[in-house]
Amino acid sequence: MPISIQHKLGLLQDLLQNHVSEKFLTTNESEQLKQILTALAQDPALDPALASTIDEISSASHTETMDSEVVQQWLNTMSSLT
Repeated sequence: MPISIQHKLGLLQDLLQNHVSEKFLTTNESEQLKQILTALAQDPALDPALASTIDEISSASHTETMDSEVVQQWLNTMSSLT
């Protein structure tokens, strides 16, 4: 059974929140982040406003570090749109 878009967004928010609190992601968390971002980007039911944020996160996730303030902004955006 596939997981819903809400569950995917919840997982994404959990991973990003962990990044904010821990200041890094483990290798497994980074892989999970990439997989969930790919799944969300390919989901036709994704709100266009969220799609823009998902694209930003995807671009930034290819770097070794993500700025915690920017990650918090993404979390705030997702919270306001979901």
